[in-house]
Amino acid sequence: MKTILEMFGEPITYGGQESVVYNMLSTFDLKKSFKVDLFTPYYADNKNIIDLINNNNGRIFSLNIDFKTNDNRLLLSKYINLFFDANKDYDVVHIHTGSLTTMYVYAKAAKTHNIKKVIVHSHIASKKNSLIYNLFKTFVCAFLQKYVDIFLGCSNEAITSKFTKKIVNESTVVYNGIDIDKFKFNNKYRTYIRSKYNVEEKFVIGSLGRLDKQKNNDFMINIISELNGCANIILMIVGTGTIENELKKRCKYLYLNEKVIFTGKQVETYKFYSAFDCFILPSLYEGMPVTAIEAQISGLPTLISNRVTTDVCISDRCKFLSIDDKSIWVKEILDLAKSNVNEQDRINANTSFSKFDRNKTFKIVEKIYNE
Repeated sequence: MKTILEMFGEPITYGGQESVVYNMLSTFDLKKSFKVDLFTPYYADNKNIIDLINNNNGRIFSLNIDFKTNDNRLLLSKYINLFFDANKDYDVVHIHTGSLTTMYVYAKAAKTHNIKKVIVHSHIASKKNSLIYNLFKTFVCAFLQKYVDIFLGCSNEAITSKFTKKIVNESTVVYNGIDIDKFKFNNKYRTYIRSKYNVEEKFVIGSLGRLDKQKNNDFMINIISELNGCANIILMIVGTGTIENELKKRCKYLYLNEKVIFTGKQVETYKFYSAFDCFILPSLYEGMPVTAIEAQISGLPTLISNRVTTDVCISDRCKFLSIDDKSIWVKEILDLAKSNVNEQDRINANTSFSKFDRNKTFKIVEKIYNE
């Protein structure tokens, strides 16, 4: 049985990376093929993935270091080396992060502790393209090539934005696999969620994911502020993160407490898609956002930032809008609120999701683990 360590560069909470790893591990026969542990220098509170690991005799290592977005990740090096001093008997180390520095720190520590196979997996397509960033990328990638055996990414953009040309040519795209049936429209979920939050008669704009600067949550607040005169339109934000309190204060300042619902951390997030009437993702950058794909599988009209890869568009309900002009988003939402998309429309949405079926896409990773 192969021993695998899934290493996260961020907390193991309810973000996209965790969703991808959970979906991936759920497709494997963990009791027969792999013994899997998880590691984060920060905290771990994602019940779904924790239960999956615990039920299959794996371990979760969390060092509970305070997580700050702009911290110097090189400072993690001593903690990672100490971890591998005590835990070096892995066949594969699979590193999940959007940070080049974290990739380098983890990969160097793993390889210098004689890990046979080190994989880095880019989950974010950064839009940085300055001379300084490109020099930094060239410098770090030169070292990554010494310590990494396999390069993966969730999209072409996630690979090309993080790695130099030589690495790009050797990298493999592994699309974010999804449990398709779980995210299809379900009227029972819709009724339950809308009743729970007392929004039965409302047009619900939905957002789901980590609350931080990358997700451009402020932009959502600005949109709902423009729609403050429309009594039947509300924004439901599912998730938590580093800027949650900041967003709540802003809503209070703009008198939007009745227009914005913060649900906090949720375990069964898939149920919320059926409750939404449209889904918005105004991110500043992404790799291959799982939430946008899940929303479309649910038949939702989905409005996405023009800075996100077009590969995420898998239905005729998907539109890319400029985040430089919130009036475009306001108009689209108003048009959708008038269009009365019904249950049958959701079920009949023209969606092509086969390449995101987790039972297909994660066969690539399973093969890599076994080789």
